[in-house]
Amino acid sequence: TKVNLGLGFLLNGNFIPDGSRTHLHQDLTWNDFLFEKAGELLLDKLVVLIEGDIDKQSVLNLIPNFGKLTDINDDEKIQFIEAFKKGFDKKITATQFIPTKSGSLETLSNILIDETGLFELLGDKFAQLTGISEKLIDNNAGEGIDKIKELINQHSVGVLYDVNRLKDDIKTKLQDWLKHPTNNFKFIEHLSSSETLKGLLKTEEIVLSNNGDLCKAS
Repeated sequence: TKVNLGLGFLLNGNFIPDGSRTHLHQDLTWNDFLFEKAGELLLDKLVVLIEGDIDKQSVLNLIPNFGKLTDINDDEKIQFIEAFKKGFDKKITATQFIPTKSGSLETLSNILIDETGLFELLGDKFAQLTGISEKLIDNNAGEGIDKIKELINQHSVGVLYDVNRLKDDIKTKLQDWLKHPTNNFKFIEHLSSSETLKGLLKTEEIVLSNNGDLCKAS
């Protein structure tokens, strides 16, 4: 049977096709059941591949973009893609499949993606200062990180530490830390080196004044 759902990998199973063998019966729950089970098994397969030292970026890129796949005018494909997604979603919160900087595999709910570089700057103090204890994703995941970002946004678990969260922490959790001259210098140097972050020097009260207060750069 040759049915192309656009998943990006081959999927073999005892599906029941129509007489032409170019379509699957949509009215048979068996076909839906197999796709759902395949969605569950994909996460297990990702773990096997990562533990087998396959390139992490390539492995994570196997995660389907379900929104894009279902943005078509084809009821048959949409039905089976959604069945696959149902199985995938069943296991995503419990499966440790995402590689982290520390070398462990973690669930989606225990993953941190830091778009600001603050984790690297603070090191062990990051969790203490921000209250975020989730594990930093492995940078070797490369473009696969975008797939995990999509999942974090879709499932509302895990942490995406972006510029907006950094701005909030500058106003609150980082205040005392920023008032130490050495820390302040390191932070300003970090922001200045980033095209994305340097604008914060003008919009946020970060620069340490002579009297020990934080102010915006003039």
